[in-house]
Amino acid sequence: MDITVEKAIDTCRNVEKLLNTQLAANNVSHSQVEDTLVKICAAATTALFHDFESAIAQRAEDRIWDSHLKVNTYYRAALEKVNSRLYWLRFKEDC
Repeated sequence: MDITVEKAIDTCRNVEKLLNTQLAANNVSHSQVEDTLVKICAAATTALFHDFESAIAQRAEDRIWDSHLKVNTYYRAALEKVNSRLYWLRFKEDC
């Protein structure tokens, strides 16, 4: 495996850990998440372009999609909380 691919995959792993930490903190900003996703995508793309077969074996593309799925899940849960609070506010007004 190319040394560039190894570094890129290591970067992906480290940035994925950062993303997990950010999302667990529950007070992450949109710009922080966006910056982290850009870093994951850049590292995975670097790995894919340098040695496609090795990058696929190291799940480079999956790492991109897994990260996006984590963020989508986080924001869906946050949106659900907002929607449920709005529902109860409307319900209280009707009573």
